[in-house]
Amino acid sequence: MREEWLDVNQLGKYSKALVFISNKSFFLNEHITKRNFFGEIDPFFVAKNMLESKVDFDDYFIKRLIITEILY
Repeated sequence: MREEWLDVNQLGKYSKALVFISNKSFFLNEHITKRNFFGEIDPFFVAKNMLESKVDFDDYFIKRLIITEILY
């Protein structure tokens, strides 16, 4: 059953890119900090934090974050 699950590689290129650009916005910085501390974050809380932070949904990395953190 475990082989059907998809996990985000916390040490992969995606995660390294997020850390690299985390100073771009308050939301990204907070998200990286929380993810490093808690591990996988429930998609509900990711979406809630995005809305509260009023992120730019046209931003390239925010779109990728939605796909990887909320849909997977």
